[in-house]
Amino acid sequence: MSRNALEVRGEVVAVEGWGTDGGGELYCQWCTGDAACDVVYFPGDIQTMRDEMNEWPEWQTYNEFCFEIVAALLSRRFCPCNVFIVRPKRYDDGFSFFDELISPGIALLNLQSMIRNAKINFSSTSRKSPQFEMETKLVAFSRGGLFMNLLLSELSTAVTNHTGGYILDWEVEDKRGLWEVPLCEDPLRIQSAHIPNTELLRHSTQVLSFFSRVSEIHWVDCHRYPTNPSVVDIFVGFLQRPRQHTVSLFVHTSPYMTKSETDPYIPVEHETFRALLQHHFPHSNATLTIRQYLQEEDCTLNTHFQTLQLFLMSNTE
Repeated sequence: MSRNALEVRGEVVAVEGWGTDGGGELYCQWCTGDAACDVVYFPGDIQTMRDEMNEWPEWQTYNEFCFEIVAALLSRRFCPCNVFIVRPKRYDDGFSFFDELISPGIALLNLQSMIRNAKINFSSTSRKSPQFEMETKLVAFSRGGLFMNLLLSELSTAVTNHTGGYILDWEVEDKRGLWEVPLCEDPLRIQSAHIPNTELLRHSTQVLSFFSRVSEIHWVDCHRYPTNPSVVDIFVGFLQRPRQHTVSLFVHTSPYMTKSETDPYIPVEHETFRALLQHHFPHSNATLTIRQYLQEEDCTLNTHFQTLQLFLMSNTE
């Protein structure tokens, strides 16, 4: 399918989020008919709107992975669906930063509020009744994995429901000297914050309700992976509960991440996460698929984006 033949019908929407400091921008592509699900995409570095990517020569090479085209491909892959791309708060030297969008303890509440308000705004002009309790599929690419991992932390914290404690961290505290936190990390990393879980537990029912509707989770060549056994154990345990949708987990990788020599923490985190997941399967009600792409290719940025392309162009799993 030619990228030029894709029907691009999305829009950037500035929406309010959770609390006085919440909110941000979503790129929304609405289903022309009746949507069967919502797809939420957490983008990687240098991904933004096409016009903005074309302004920078080093980004222009990858403009076929702009929000407009990625949303169109996601809508085709998971048809019929609504697509919501969470726009990073800022870009610094090509890196994407979500900043307060991933404030530990309110990230999921903020995301839910943003999507809800986007649907309300759209319904006021389209005259379509907003559907809030929809099946949801989560997709994270590259640095967008930071957002996905935090959602798992918040889910695990809500499940344990230990009052007076802190938000669980998806990153294991004792790394045994195997890797260090990268320098280009988002400044709101949970592991340095010790955020109380009070606000999250006050709305734990809302958090659990959201994840009860999640049917697919895709980590696509992600920049970070959960390594805390407690968070992964609680997460998989939650998937065992009676639910309307069986959950399918997918980890899509390429040599760009799993064989990285410049960022040696990525292969270690990937192997740790994969081992933690595989420990629970096939004894889980959920399904797990590990996909490796382009294994004979070099560890280049082109390989990284080709992996995203292969994921986007494949049929629904």
